[in-house]
Amino acid sequence: PLDTLGPSEERVQGLPYPVPLAFARLADKGPRRRLVAAMPEPEVLKKIRQEIDYNLPAFKKILSSKKFSGVYNGLNKNPEYLLSRVPKGFEADNPAAEYLKLKSYIAMVPLSNADLTSKDLVKKTVAAFEALQPLIEFINQGVE
Repeated sequence: PLDTLGPSEERVQGLPYPVPLAFARLADKGPRRRLVAAMPEPEVLKKIRQEIDYNLPAFKKILSSKKFSGVYNGLNKNPEYLLSRVPKGFEADNPAAEYLKLKSYIAMVPLSNADLTSKDLVKKTVAAFEALQPLIEFINQGVE
């Protein structure tokens, strides 16, 4: 497995800017492998949530786009990455509540061992990153 990378300049060496959401490691759990993303720092997470609150229609448009939804099954809403209630500073009935409760914004594509050795791996990986790009841009806009 790759070493965990965190969302700070000190831990992601060689980059001249902070990385708010970085791929952390290749997790090997049973027959499936996947890239796992690091949790954003609290001040970064607050900015991301604020951007979602301000621009919920744009955020939903990204997640429901044909390109994104054709590759990803939405954002990971595993209870491990979910608050039990809307974070402080937001109303409980906020229309973006389901996204504001997230501790991290993770879109995953499971990979089998066969996927990892497939001649189409690079093509599929590029397609996955292209589908993810609008979400990354949205998040970065909120962090700037």
